[in-house]
Amino acid sequence: MKTKNLNSKKIIKSCFVIAFLFLSSISLGQEIEITSVSPTTFCANELTDIQINIEVSGFSGNKTYTAQLSDVSGSFSNPSIFGTVSFNTNTTSTGTIIGDIDQSAGSDYLVRVVHSQGQTFIESGSFEIEVNPSTVWYFDDDNDGYGDPNDSVQACSQPTGYVDNDFDCDDTNADINPDTVWYLDADDDGYYTGTGETQCASPGAGFVYENVLPGDCNDNDAAINPGASEICDGI
Repeated sequence: MKTKNLNSKKIIKSCFVIAFLFLSSISLGQEIEITSVSPTTFCANELTDIQINIEVSGFSGNKTYTAQLSDVSGSFSNPSIFGTVSFNTNTTSTGTIIGDIDQSAGSDYLVRVVHSQGQTFIESGSFEIEVNPSTVWYFDDDNDGYGDPNDSVQACSQPTGYVDNDFDCDDTNADINPDTVWYLDADDDGYYTGTGETQCASPGAGFVYENVLPGDCNDNDAAINPGASEICDGI
């Protein structure tokens, strides 16, 4: 009976020690907090610097903190490591991790910072970043809102002087673009017939877009138009 009591005491003591160690590990209050991420939007497949500022508490001594990137779905099952920082931690300390992001487009990427040592694994909360697809931009030399199909660049954000369409057929003339109205003045008397055609390129011979007035009743004779002088010739 004495042996049983001793064994029971040993079991109780062991359980107490395990519980104490467990509670002690909790009471350490080790925390990693991401205070800021810059930038938070990136261009797909372009190598771009990212800076993560962190605040850590509850650690002591020199520790290494690792920045991780999730996959495009936000999963950390197989994270990418893009930067680390090591520094001596007392009570509460701050640090900065600088790395590079070069990913395909997606809006569900997450970053986090972790510290792993032996059986200890501490992680920060996750921070969302966005990787935007690149866009083809077209130079708008005449500033009419329509771009030159033969002059383009590829970028995530819109470069100065560029637009997102290639609809201009004459990028040297702001008056000629897809909104231009062309009028038929076959006799070249400054008066047109019909209602006009809206398009970028000229519809053909005799069409003009400026310096022309409506009302030609005979577009085959330049002498006959609303501005012609009446002559007393008996006709």
